[in-house]
Amino acid sequence: MTSTRSIPPAATPAATPAAAAAAAAAAAAAEGRVLAVQSHVVRGHVGADAFVFPLQRLGLDVGCIYTCQFVDLFVHEGPPLQLQHLQQLLQHLKPDSFLPRPLPSAAAPAAAAATAAAAAVEPPFRYIASGFVGNGELLHALADWLGPLRGALGAPAAPLYLCDPVMGDCGQLYVHPSCVQVYSSKLLPLADIITPNQYEAGWILGHLQQQQQQQQQQQQQQKEKEQQQEEKLGWRESCCPCVEMKTWGDVLAAVAALHDAGPEVVLLTSVQFAAAAAAEEAHNVLAAADPTYHQQQQQQQQQAAAAAAAAG
Repeated sequence: MTSTRSIPPAATPAATPAAAAAAAAAAAAAEGRVLAVQSHVVRGHVGADAFVFPLQRLGLDVGCIYTCQFVDLFVHEGPPLQLQHLQQLLQHLKPDSFLPRPLPSAAAPAAAAATAAAAAVEPPFRYIASGFVGNGELLHALADWLGPLRGALGAPAAPLYLCDPVMGDCGQLYVHPSCVQVYSSKLLPLADIITPNQYEAGWILGHLQQQQQQQQQQQQQQKEKEQQQEEKLGWRESCCPCVEMKTWGDVLAAVAALHDAGPEVVLLTSVQFAAAAAAEEAHNVLAAADPTYHQQQQQQQQQAAAAAAAAG
């Protein structure tokens, strides 16, 4: 394999630590820094384990706020991140820290000047990505920080925000039901990219529809349901309204509705159709975009015709 890295001449002196640090800072600045808000599990690899390392392997500088430390994906036992701790971390990432800093003077040492110059134009994070956040209180704090940040910087300078509304799957929630409301009303309008699965998208759209139809009544009902909901960790039956997606057309309509709610990019990470006809419809739609599928179909038809002719 041919390497794309240039090899310095043998006579080139070894780089000083300061120069190496400046080069590393410049490389990180070129790729951009990512702030991840993700879970951590002791057993298995989900949340931060599945998010941080792949991006680091691609050359991105990733920092992470851990929202919990659970046993694994299914055993949600362990300490969640406390509200005051999240607020303590976020207070060091105020809007002014994302603004360009004054450039160094010409008299500054070269290595220090290079590092300072990179920091002068590079914000703390170019990208923000949130995943599992187990309760609405933490999501409120995240939105209360992210909203003013994006408002103060403006669209061109604000970090790109990817929201993965991790709430559950297969009709079951593993977060507090209050999370649905915060994602729908506060984080969805702030997101550039959203990546829900089928059920998460349905819960978000269901809440939006209900809010539009009877906003005040819905808020009271949601509050009563949350008070009656047993305070326990892990999976539970969902009490949240959900827009069902039974056909491929329903999925496309859901994507369009999520676009209308704010995000420019919408990616449904999983879809499951109960009816065999709907599943076959989805297969045909996907297969129609694959040129090899048409070739295989033509070959099968030609072989069938040849076999029929030989038999006749």
